[in-house]
Amino acid sequence: MTKQTPPTAPSAASRLARLILNDKFVHLFKDREGRTYVDVYERPGQLETLELPSPAANEWLRRRQYKIGGGALSATALGEVVGLLRAKALYEASPTVQVFVRVGEVNGTIFIDRGAPDWEIVKIDAHRWDLISYRSCPVRFRRDPQTAELPRPVRGGSIELLRRFANVAEADWPLVLGFLVASLRPQGPYPLMALIGGQGDGKSTTARVLQRLIDPRKGDLNAPPRDPRDLAAIAHGCWLPAFDNLSSVSAQLSDALCRLATGGTFGGRQLYTDFDQATFTAQRPVILTSITEVVARPDLLDRALMLRMVPIGPGKRAYEGDFWKAFQAAEPQILGAIYEAISVALKNVDSTTIANPPRLADFARWTSAALPGFGIAGADFLEAYEVNRQRSQEIALDSSPIADRVLSLANMGWEGTATQLLKDFEDSLPFIVTRAPGFPRSGRAVRNALDRLRPSLEAAGVEIGFGRTNARRVITLRSVTVRHPDSHLEMEAPTLN
Repeated sequence: MTKQTPPTAPSAASRLARLILNDKFVHLFKDREGRTYVDVYERPGQLETLELPSPAANEWLRRRQYKIGGGALSATALGEVVGLLRAKALYEASPTVQVFVRVGEVNGTIFIDRGAPDWEIVKIDAHRWDLISYRSCPVRFRRDPQTAELPRPVRGGSIELLRRFANVAEADWPLVLGFLVASLRPQGPYPLMALIGGQGDGKSTTARVLQRLIDPRKGDLNAPPRDPRDLAAIAHGCWLPAFDNLSSVSAQLSDALCRLATGGTFGGRQLYTDFDQATFTAQRPVILTSITEVVARPDLLDRALMLRMVPIGPGKRAYEGDFWKAFQAAEPQILGAIYEAISVALKNVDSTTIANPPRLADFARWTSAALPGFGIAGADFLEAYEVNRQRSQEIALDSSPIADRVLSLANMGWEGTATQLLKDFEDSLPFIVTRAPGFPRSGRAVRNALDRLRPSLEAAGVEIGFGRTNARRVITLRSVTVRHPDSHLEMEAPTLN
């Protein structure tokens, strides 16, 4: 008689996975980049979206295991359940779903995740804004452990309530409002907000205020990212990265910030493992604070709003506790006013036109369409934006070790090869300049430096030509008369009603 082997009891992981896969209130899916998610009704009538893997999803699985009387779930069993659910989402879920962080859009309607425990959503269309349940929301959101809650907005507020909490010059006020409404546009490109000021001028406080209105976080402002991988990891988890007290911005980080502003693909380690590599494509608005003008490369300056803080005089400082208590009281009305301006933008953006659009034209158009919702003309924003761009071009030239010499050569008229131009730099500039970081070391580096500086040099009246003479690649530099364009201020007046 053959002895039969008794059937092996299913493991805790397989029992839990089978229970979840048979639950009609659990929906597994993936996004366009292959990340996996699960929709769950963890509380009666309340929908939540959890990324797999994530700390929130792990906690949900442990809770489900406990509720079925299965006791604690070991780390190995937890990993097995997550693996099974991810496989189901990757290979059986169809079609892919776009998953947003904080701000999403579908069919011309914007949705904002408040980050509240009940997953309440702000819905904004061309007519009004409303609060809806996540179950009624046609888009999906993901959160990370640092996502904090936006207060419930109220109607009838005024953006003027924000003035006392943002220590910026009157001339820069339209730029602050432009940054806020641009940060709630689900598609970029986005500007980078650089807040510059001395110790005690309120740059960090202003950055916290702006971040709390758009994408509040449980922690403080981020420390400066060490490299593009740090930037990518932070941008993956939040909508508005804010970095405090930068002392410098390397060329590598500057390029990464440019990609983040206009949209690019980033690679690096996964958030919850140390070895797996992942990529994601993102566009994000960004805030930087610094004592000095650390944004110096022309391509990043061309995407930046450079705001210098107003020095706080004696007797004008507020107690920090009183400041944040007052802000907390005003925030719901400020948010209501911002959302009303976003609604105005949705109504007006298609009919808003700008003659001679500036760089970041979509940002300028969107902001020009939104600011009438605050009672500010779009032309006032464009004027402030043009002044800011001129300021950025001056910073780019001041920060370049070769710009002054190029201006001098252009005044005389110059033609030659990149190697000859490098020789001129080395012969005419001080030794300390030619050995400074950023000084070009080859003819190709000279050409690259001129390409980066070209918009700023052209604004200063320098015409740069690249061509060939007798089979040689030559560069020509000459001065031209500069006409500062103001035709971009001409635009159709948006409607408010």
